[in-house]
Amino acid sequence: MQKFQEKRRIKKVVYSIGMVAILLGIVFWLGGAVFDVYEKAKITKDRRLDALSELEELKKTEAELRARIDTLLNERGIEEAVREKFDVAKEGEKVIKIIDTQDIHATDQSETEEIPWWKKFWDR
Repeated sequence: MQKFQEKRRIKKVVYSIGMVAILLGIVFWLGGAVFDVYEKAKITKDRRLDALSELEELKKTEAELRARIDTLLNERGIEEAVREKFDVAKEGEKVIKIIDTQDIHATDQSETEEIPWWKKFWDR
């Protein structure tokens, strides 16, 4: 009989509202911790993907730079780089510069047309 009463007392404590509230609190606390870990894992995954894409871009840039270095290692590549950068010609060569006339006319018109300040305000 005493064992039965002890079991009944244990059931009463375990199934009491206070114990259920404590257990629900623990469940919510653990659920919050799990959600935080999930968010951190998602952020880490996104950062990893960003880092991998940046690595791929850097590898492409490295390949382009290595190709450019390879061209600069021979005489023709050096000559090409100097001509491109400094606009020079060898002895006996002539340089022809082609100027786009549309660009010249566009800049000339914008400089010559002076609109009064009150007309700018009125046209708005």
